Amino acid sequence: MPRRFARLAWIAAASWALATVSFSQDSYQFSDPNVADVTGPNGFRARLVVDGITRMPSKLIYPNDAQEETMMFEDRRDASGLKLPFHMTTTAGGRIVDELILEQILVNPEISKSDFTR
Repeated sequence: MPRRFARLAWIAAASWALATVSFSQDSYQFSDPNVADVTGPNGFRARLVVDGITRMPSKLIYPNDAQEETMMFEDRRDASGLKLPFHMTTTAGGRIVDELILEQILVNPEISKSDFTR
């Protein structure tokens, strides 16, 4: 795997972990046992849908400009003991606007200053 894709996978995994654990107890409300409506500062809002069987996040729905975007998390595999999505698709208006398919996710890899050169 090219080095830049390895870094991208690491960033995606870290971002996903932060997105799923950074909400305070006061900022979400359950309308269904598998759905959390999340709100935050500056009008932030999103809906997190959890798979009823695996209890893993399967979908994140949020407003973006005039339309709603949906991120789907699929193809979960083990990465250093974590079940992380290796296929993420973002749709808006019924069309795919972004698709990320990972071959490998490195959790807490060793990094050096040279990884951040321009």
